[in-house]
Amino acid sequence: MYNIDIPENLIKSIRKIKQYEPIEESILIRQAIEYGIRDIEKELAIKLFSERKTTLSESAEIAQVSTGEMMELLVERGLKSKITMKDYEEGLTAAVEML
Repeated sequence: MYNIDIPENLIKSIRKIKQYEPIEESILIRQAIEYGIRDIEKELAIKLFSERKTTLSESAEIAQVSTGEMMELLVERGLKSKITMKDYEEGLTAAVEML
């Protein structure tokens, strides 16, 4: 378990959300942390792929998304695909393993 100090601006945001959504503060905070971590994972995956430090399938694994979703994230960022045959084969293998 972690103890964290929540900045006042985030406390105000929590209170505003609670006005419209009846949810316990602890649940709301856990959701916010989870969403934040997922965003950080996606940002890291995009960065590593753009630096050619990971393959498409490795980046998808870091981001916890499918290879197709990872490709969409890269396109949304304006990154041109540099998919090699190895990337394609790894993605295909990963897809088959998921079945």
